[in-house]
Amino acid sequence: MEISALSHLHRQRDIIPGATSRTEKELHKLKREDLLRLLLAQSREVTRLKTEAEEREAELASLHETNERLKETLNEKDAQLEKLKQRLNEKDVQRDALKQELGEKDAQMEKLRTRLDEKDEELKAARERQQTVVPATRPDYEGER
Repeated sequence: MEISALSHLHRQRDIIPGATSRTEKELHKLKREDLLRLLLAQSREVTRLKTEAEEREAELASLHETNERLKETLNEKDAQLEKLKQRLNEKDVQRDALKQELGEKDAQMEKLRTRLDEKDEELKAARERQQTVVPATRPDYEGER
């Protein structure tokens, strides 16, 4: 039993505090009670390391879970962003169509304004011609009333 404990201690001497400085010869000189203490210390250290490893694994699992939730949220936000981009593009197309329609309406208004100005000029010229021709007959006309 002592030899298997010694070989076990030898294999795992790196994880036992203080055992790394012991030589195999010193370990053979230890009493059974000292070897049991070393095994007990090793067992406690292994238990502590297992507990620490389990805690870290639980923390890692929690972090993975949080990471997955964040990825899902990010994917949802990306999908929302894509929908908003699509809506924005549709609105841009609508705006461009309205701008074009407004430009066409402005062109029509300008054309009508030009025609109205031409008609105003024609009417003004006709009135001027009428006043040069009618002034003599007009007082008679007003006198008949």
